Amino acid sequence: MSSRNLPHICKNLLNTHINSLNRNICKRSKCVNFVRMGSTFTEGFKKLFKKSKGNESVSAKIGELNLRYVFVRTCVDFWTDIPVGVMFDTAYLDTHPGISLKPDTPVIVALHDTPGSLYDMIPILQPFCNLGYRVVAPNFPDKIHTRGMNRYDDTTFSGKTDERVTFIHDFLQTIGIERIDMLIGQGSGCNTVISYTANLLNKHAVRSIAPLSPIGHKPGKALKEYPAVLEFDMLWNKSTLFKYPLRASLEISAFHKFPVLRTYRQSDRLKVMLHFAGFQYEWIIQH
Repeated sequence: MSSRNLPHICKNLLNTHINSLNRNICKRSKCVNFVRMGSTFTEGFKKLFKKSKGNESVSAKIGELNLRYVFVRTCVDFWTDIPVGVMFDTAYLDTHPGISLKPDTPVIVALHDTPGSLYDMIPILQPFCNLGYRVVAPNFPDKIHTRGMNRYDDTTFSGKTDERVTFIHDFLQTIGIERIDMLIGQGSGCNTVISYTANLLNKHAVRSIAPLSPIGHKPGKALKEYPAVLEFDMLWNKSTLFKYPLRASLEISAFHKFPVLRTYRQSDRLKVMLHFAGFQYEWIIQH
């Protein structure tokens, strides 16, 4: 378990799994069995919610992406100082909400990129909806679509990969999904997909994965010099560990052609070090 130094520990977490489009927590807590479901996004992003006349609730259509909300308690015993975890009012899309599926009906779960939202996955998931598969796309905690039940929940959950893996695990348990035929990840969502699949607790739950636009296994052009930057930072900020730390850091920056601006007094030894380190340009500030 990791530790957090937070001024407040969430104590009164709602212990309910109510699905609803209504963000009025008071109404939802009084109606445990009341369910509302949203309309489809499959026909060109029409109206977000379609309400029938004289009836506040909305009926869902099987095979269409219905927007729903569910309370998900996650990261229990994840942090030493917050053993109760955090709770989110989680937004997600689901084609077969609360419906018993045939054993051979494929289940598709999709995780969006960051920054991004569950809406970004709709074009990718539409073909699976047309085939009659169960398609689920949750929204990671973002203070907009998926909000914390307590104002400290949003700040406690930082969005690290291990936190997201735990969140997805708890979310799927909450809505009753025990198997995944295909787990799709887009962008940074691929990190969660791979980590979730590699977890021993989920090794039999995921049958296949589909990473879309994952991070490359080789560093990009902008990151090739990153190891040298780390080395330079270590030599500069932890100078007591080395005999000639300043000279070494200057030599590294000169070798990798880092643009470095050094300020020093006229009689400072740094001027000599810059000369021997191979810098062609020197910036001198006289005091």
